Amino acid sequence: TESKKPDISQPEILAMPVPANPAPDSSESKKSDIPQPEILTMPVPANPAPDSSESKKPDIPQPEILTMSVPANPAPDSSESKKNDIPKPKILAMPVPMKPAPDSSESKKNDIPQSEHIKITTPAKPTPDLKLTNPEPVMDPEPVMGPVRNLGDYLGKINRLSSRHMAFKVAMDLWNIESEIKTRLNSIDNDQSFFQLAAKQNGLLIRRINGNYNVVKQLNLPAILELYVPGELSPVYLTLSKIDYTKITLSGGERNVAIKSEQKDLESYWSGVAYIPWKNFLSLKGTIPLDSPKDSIITLKELMQDIGFNEIEISPFYDEQTQQAVREIQKKYSIQIDGVVGSTTKIALHNEKKILGIPHIMD
Repeated sequence: TESKKPDISQPEILAMPVPANPAPDSSESKKSDIPQPEILTMPVPANPAPDSSESKKPDIPQPEILTMSVPANPAPDSSESKKNDIPKPKILAMPVPMKPAPDSSESKKNDIPQSEHIKITTPAKPTPDLKLTNPEPVMDPEPVMGPVRNLGDYLGKINRLSSRHMAFKVAMDLWNIESEIKTRLNSIDNDQSFFQLAAKQNGLLIRRINGNYNVVKQLNLPAILELYVPGELSPVYLTLSKIDYTKITLSGGERNVAIKSEQKDLESYWSGVAYIPWKNFLSLKGTIPLDSPKDSIITLKELMQDIGFNEIEISPFYDEQTQQAVREIQKKYSIQIDGVVGSTTKIALHNEKKILGIPHIMD
């Protein structure tokens, strides 16, 4: 019996589930039962037996490994583990100060200048004053009719940039167009480019004429004339707005003055270059017949019938009969007689059509 007692210490671990039928007498059955609880002793440390003190000591290192994950919820019993766990909750305490920001009086003081800056940016009301900076009204004085004894003296008092601006505006007024000239156009140095872009901006085209006075007179449209003062390298510009027998009216200048002068005085200063604003009412595209679509040829033939050439047959072909009719128009307007319909011939055809809305400088 005494030898069995030391064996009992091993099954004491199994005493929790096994004592349902304890066999106190047979020693052999107990010996056979002993290896079964030995296999079960592996999970037993999860629920440590409260009685045996010596067996718990070797099991302590296993729960110590488990205690490493415990600091998330710190154990209230072990004092040494708490000391090691204190820095971890301290790290978690760092983001907490983000919330007491509204309670601190110093932060509120720092917020006050922000509201002050907002008050400074609010006065966005002076925008209507920007309209006062529009320089266009400066260029709109009423024309003053007056005789000029010496046209050259008057031309010497105006400059190139302001004169071309005002001359174009006068031409647009004659076309009954409320002219709009963007400020950036005034920085263009090339005068022809200025007139072309300004005309396009206002829905018109520019035809540059380099010829004699009779060509401009026959086209019968307001023309911006390029004038030179003797000894000056830069031209100035005035608009030919009226022809009355030998008298002509030139408009423009610094104060939009209308000047009456003799034709012979004009020829003394005119370079022969004129910029004529015009409108392609019938949308005749390209130069007929060199690079024009067939639709333009058909439109041209319809126009020729309207102005009296009834024998022309409507077709997309530019035949000899149509060319001959075009040559007659070119001869009438002192245009180069070649049977080709370019910009100048288109202006003449529009004049023959007597389209309403076209301004003329002669009655």
